[in-house]
Amino acid sequence: MISWEDFFERILKKFGKPEIELGRKEFDSHYLIKSNHSDIVRRVFTNEIQKTMLKHNIYSISYETNMKKHESNLVSVIQRQVGDKDEIFELIDMFKLLIDNFEKTKVIR
Repeated sequence: MISWEDFFERILKKFGKPEIELGRKEFDSHYLIKSNHSDIVRRVFTNEIQKTMLKHNIYSISYETNMKKHESNLVSVIQRQVGDKDEIFELIDMFKLLIDNFEKTKVIR
């Protein structure tokens, strides 16, 4: 789960376990990352994906698996207003890259 980091979450992380950081200061200060697999998160969320998320101020991306049912869900909250055509195509390309990275890291087959 990657989501905006608000004031309350900043306080909680001071007292909790350290969050996953990807190394891009602007991204790390804007987003909170929760995962049991930090190594995979670092390989999946490349600089290109981080730049696109920041550019379009994506609110959240969540990926969850249900191993028993052999199912997974990828959900994202992008924005409340409809973007223009170029913005939508750029976001589609980002999600395609994200899915390709899931495949490369063997998160999906």
